[in-house]
Amino acid sequence: MDWTDIGWIKQLALPPGLLLLVALVALACRGRAARLWSAAAILALTVTAMPVTDRIATLLLERAIPAVDPGLAPAAIVVLSGDYRTFAPEYGEATVGAATLMRLRHAAVLHRRTGLPILASGGGTPPDSRPGMGDAMRIALERDFAVPVRWVEGRSRNTLENAIESARMLRGEGIETVMLVTHATHMPRAVRAFAAAGLRTVPAPAGGLGRIGGLSATDLLPGAASLQRTTAALHELAGLAWYEIVIAFRAGATK
Repeated sequence: MDWTDIGWIKQLALPPGLLLLVALVALACRGRAARLWSAAAILALTVTAMPVTDRIATLLLERAIPAVDPGLAPAAIVVLSGDYRTFAPEYGEATVGAATLMRLRHAAVLHRRTGLPILASGGGTPPDSRPGMGDAMRIALERDFAVPVRWVEGRSRNTLENAIESARMLRGEGIETVMLVTHATHMPRAVRAFAAAGLRTVPAPAGGLGRIGGLSATDLLPGAASLQRTTAALHELAGLAWYEIVIAFRAGATK
């Protein structure tokens, strides 16, 4: 296991794992301390599950996406994987999940608009699942969207490795600038990773909010979907900080 793979830590450092830990601390305490820890767990769960919280966190990430340099001319589209279904009964095999499908749809639209070739970057496939993530992305683009895929990258385990492996493949083709497709909340971290790998990017985010919109009383009512989106935003904010450490470490190790 590489020291940069911290999936097991984030399960405990982010909701709902973190909230469960706080609740367990409350159970271990007595008297006033128990009440304070219980109140903290309830308050944290309530706030993170509010629609208004997930909107604010999402927009913070969207506004962190770097502005596009008008002088950049991308030579390829790189679309990053998201979720993965290890088995889809309707297809009889593994396939991409809903989040990945949204990214692929956007990549297909961009391909038809620009004519740029596509690199599908997706690894981390469970050993017994076939096709792998990268090939599942290719199949979906070619079969479902009738869009060709020139390159498939299936070795990566995280976004930084997406960037490193994609850069390795594209430099062989003389490509240094790409149009990068991923979710808007994931884009700041992805751009940072690709810059560290030596590729210039034109961000092409999918699934963004764009603006917070009108608020109502129901936006203060906790819900499971909002908890999931807030957790995803917190994951990206923490990931940005973590990648700065990892990238700095890698840069120091190569000197």
